[in-house]
Amino acid sequence: MRQCGILLIALWLTAGCGQANGPESDRTQDPSDQSTAAEAETEGNTAGSDSDSLAELSRDPEALREAMRDPDRRRELMEQLRERRGEVVDDEVRAERRAAIRERMRQQRGDGRDARDPSVVEHFGRRSSLRGSWWQDDDISASLGLAEDQRRALEAADAKRSEAAREHRQTLAEATAQLRAQLAEAERESIRRLIDQRAEAAAALAEAERDWMLGVLETLSDEQIKALAREHPQAFAGLAGGRR
Repeated sequence: MRQCGILLIALWLTAGCGQANGPESDRTQDPSDQSTAAEAETEGNTAGSDSDSLAELSRDPEALREAMRDPDRRRELMEQLRERRGEVVDDEVRAERRAAIRERMRQQRGDGRDARDPSVVEHFGRRSSLRGSWWQDDDISASLGLAEDQRRALEAADAKRSEAAREHRQTLAEATAQLRAQLAEAERESIRRLIDQRAEAAAALAEAERDWMLGVLETLSDEQIKALAREHPQAFAGLAGGRR
């Protein structure tokens, strides 16, 4: 930036000298060049320049005077300064946009509150509970009008699903580990058997989830299902597959 400022001052001074001395002293400077030089001088303190030609001219007053005597060269220098000024402005705009994005992300992470804030913990804890044993939430139970026998039926169905899921997931994990080992040895018969075993375990998991879904539908009334889907859609995350 310092070099650019020195260069701009030198450009302004040598422009005047070029009119008084040299082979082009009788030529009137183009008014558009004068306004361009003035504009570049005003912006010079913040623009800076990485151009080798500009840097060299700032260190060589004689070369600068020679360049300023040539109208085409003088316009070229002014154009380089304008381009550099535009790059600096673009950099500032991008920096402001990045700062704005970071601020929005900070606000979205709990409206700027620390993750250890009790209110944040409570908020995310409630969302997790809605995806799990939502029938145990007193507020949801009250809003749906769940009867005690409905809650007990949902609890029993969930316990059955959990037990089946643990058993079939264990089988699936063991079959997968054995399958990797047999693949390394190319034991075809064992590979076929383990593939079938994994498929059976996956089908059993899907069956357990199906039974749970059907149990929910049989336990809740039409109005309760509509209300739950409308007011607490997170509760149906478990019905779409997977386990809490």
